[in-house]
Amino acid sequence: MKAYFTASISGKDVYLKNYEKIVETLKDLGYKVFSDHIIKKSKSDISTQNDKERVNYYKKMIEMISSSDICVAETSTSSLSVGHEITVALDKGKPVIALYDKKVPPNLIRAVASDKIQTLPYDLASLPEVLKKSTKHAKENLDIRFNFFISPEINQYLDWVSKVKRTPRAVYLRELLEKEMDKNKEYPSGSPRSQS
Repeated sequence: MKAYFTASISGKDVYLKNYEKIVETLKDLGYKVFSDHIIKKSKSDISTQNDKERVNYYKKMIEMISSSDICVAETSTSSLSVGHEITVALDKGKPVIALYDKKVPPNLIRAVASDKIQTLPYDLASLPEVLKKSTKHAKENLDIRFNFFISPEINQYLDWVSKVKRTPRAVYLRELLEKEMDKNKEYPSGSPRSQS
C-alpha cells in the first residue's frame, strides 16, 4: 500500500517532529510513503524554483497522488497548497486522512462534505492509534476502479455538471447509481450497501 503525505512546508518550523512522526508511523503500518517533497524541502527550495521546475514539481505531485492508495495531510498550518492536494486526492477518489493538532482545529477542511475524508485531532502520544484506526477505515472504503467509454455528448454533460454544480464527475455518477440502487426493489437485501 502507498500513502501520499502532505503538509505545509512553512509549518515545518513548528510541526516538523509531527510530520516525521506521521511518516514514521505510516511506514510502521506497512505503507510506502511519498513524503520527501515535504520532509526534505525548505521554503527557499520552493521559492527559488523556475517555471519549468514548478511545472515538473506539480506533475510529480499529481503522479504521486494518483499512484497512492490514501492521502494523509497534516493540516494544523493553513495552506492553499495542502488544500489543493486534498481536493485533487478526493477528485481522484482517494481516501484522505486530514490530521490536525488538537489545539489548532482547522476551519475550512472541516467543512468538506465527503465520505472519503476523515478530519481528526491528534497529539504525538495519540498519533499511532489515530493513524492505525483511520488507515484501517480508509482501507475498508477504498473504491474499486471501473473504466468505461462514454460518448462526447455525455462527456460534455459531465463537464457541465462538474463546472456548474461543482460536483466531481465520479461523485455525480456514483450518486446517480446509489439512487438507482436504493430505488431498485429487486436488489438483494444482503448486499454490502444495504448493510451499511
